[in-house]
Amino acid sequence: MRSHFLLILLFPLIGLAQPDNINKVDEKGRKQGAWKKSYPSGVVRYTGQFKDDKPIGTFQYFSEFGKKTSEISYKQDTGFATFFHVNGEVMGKGIYINRAKQGTWMYWDNNGILSSEEEYKNDKLINTRKVYYAGGGIARTEPYQDGLINGKVQEFFEEGQLKYEANYIDGNPDSTVNYFHPNGNKRIVGRYKDAVRHGKWIYYDENAKITHWEFYKLGELIKTIKREED
Repeated sequence: MRSHFLLILLFPLIGLAQPDNINKVDEKGRKQGAWKKSYPSGVVRYTGQFKDDKPIGTFQYFSEFGKKTSEISYKQDTGFATFFHVNGEVMGKGIYINRAKQGTWMYWDNNGILSSEEEYKNDKLINTRKVYYAGGGIARTEPYQDGLINGKVQEFFEEGQLKYEANYIDGNPDSTVNYFHPNGNKRIVGRYKDAVRHGKWIYYDENAKITHWEFYKLGELIKTIKREED
C-alpha cells in the first residue's frame, strides 16, 4: 500500500519532469520539431512538424468545433493539400509549391460532385476556370491571365444553351454583353464602360420582342422607356 501511495504522489512530478518538445525554435529562431496551436477555447487548430522552419510530413487543420478542415502533406517544397466539408466529404484538392498554389485545383460539393476546376501559376489563376452543374454540364467558363479574368466569359443553362456572353478586361466586363433566353433568343443586350453600365440597354421577351430600354451614364440609370403595346 505504501509503495502504491508513493507512486501516486510521484506521477504528477514525473509528468512535470518530462521535457516539452512542442513548439520549439533553435538558436536561429527557426521552428524545429512538432508544433501544435490551439484556439483560445483550447481546441486544437493545427498540428504538424517543422525542420529548419520548413513544414515536413503532414499538417492537419481543424475548426473551432474540432472538425478537420484541411490536411497538407509536404514533400520537400511541395505540399499536397486536401480540404474538407463539415460532413467530411472532400471539398478541394491541389498542390502548393513554396506555399504558392500551382497547377490544377479541383473542388467538389458536399455530396462529392465536381463543382469547379481551375489552374494556378505562382498563386495566380491562369487559363480557363470551369464551373459545373451537379449534373456535370458546364455552368460558366472564365479565361484568366495573371490572376484576372481577361477574354470571353460564357455562362450556360443546365441543358447546355448559351445564357450569357461578354468580353472581360482585367476582371471586369468591357463593351457589349449579351444575355439569352433558354430558346436562344436574346434577353438583354447592353454595354459596359469602365466596368459600369453605360449607354443603351435593350430588353427582349422570349419571342425576341423588345419590352423596354434603359439608358445609363457611367453606371447611373438616366431613364427607362417602356415599349408601347401594338
